[in-house]
Amino acid sequence: MPRADAPRCPTPPTAAGRELRTHAGTIYLPGSVSLRLPPGFVESSLGAIANDPSRGLIAHWIDTTAGSVAGAVVSLTGAPTGGFGAFGSDRAARQLSLAECRSDVPHAGTAVVEFAVAEPGRGTLHLLQAVWPLASDRWLVWTASTRREADLPGLRAALASVRVAE
Repeated sequence: MPRADAPRCPTPPTAAGRELRTHAGTIYLPGSVSLRLPPGFVESSLGAIANDPSRGLIAHWIDTTAGSVAGAVVSLTGAPTGGFGAFGSDRAARQLSLAECRSDVPHAGTAVVEFAVAEPGRGTLHLLQAVWPLASDRWLVWTASTRREADLPGLRAALASVRVAE
């Protein structure tokens, strides 16, 4: 569960890029979600899983500008309880940083965690995750990951741009 005493998050930058909208249609979010992702993001084929209303996955986007380099990935899922999702990595991976904060962006009560993990032979993976309540039994979880630290400001801005229509 997110820390109740976490500090306030810094004000995120303004999001650039075109607005993307997806109809969620899941048990956690019957409506739609809109957000502004950096240029080059497209909804991935995993987004088709979101058409199953019993699943938690609402949408999944990938950065197509990375070429052969592993680009950024963003997903939005629904959950019955609040809390950060699990992250799995190689046993030899080493956590480099961890920061948690609270925000009212994109929604009141949003908890945010950001961390970096060094993965042998693969470089550093930066993760940004946020969770916020829609109702006592419906939560949204935003997860973004990238191997390029320079992607983080755009991903923070994209998180702040999320708008939910129930």
